[in-house]
Amino acid sequence: MQKTKSLREIEMQTQIKEHPELYKLLRTGTTALAFIATLTMSQAAAQPQTSLDPTFNITASADQGTFSIRSADGKTAYPVVETKVGQETVLVFTDSSGVHGVESAALGIPRTTIIPGNPQRVTFTPTKAGTYVISCDIPCGPKHANMKFTVKVDQ
Repeated sequence: MQKTKSLREIEMQTQIKEHPELYKLLRTGTTALAFIATLTMSQAAAQPQTSLDPTFNITASADQGTFSIRSADGKTAYPVVETKVGQETVLVFTDSSGVHGVESAALGIPRTTIIPGNPQRVTFTPTKAGTYVISCDIPCGPKHANMKFTVKVDQ
């Protein structure tokens, strides 16, 4: 009689094929370590992914007092722009209301004015790791003080 495999057994076989180190652990009888390795891999797979494409669309809205950050294709929203030291990064600014201005000498982002109907493309290459907060520097309405976004630069 042939035994039917459980879903968990099929998942384990798939992970073993993708990760030969698990196969070695299982063959030597180190099941506790194999379980921990499997658990670690499944937790890592569940972590939210950041954008690998260094292009971000940023929409400024005076009405809402926000900068909204999305992937280049517009499908994914991000809480911050994440990039790396030495990675050329592109910010495409658009505007849904008001006139806005941004600049960051520390990141090499030149003075940029954002006006409705005129997308502004800014390219910069960070030279130092850190977290940078960029604020709108043109008074744009009652929520102007909220107009900021963060760029996180990793090594």
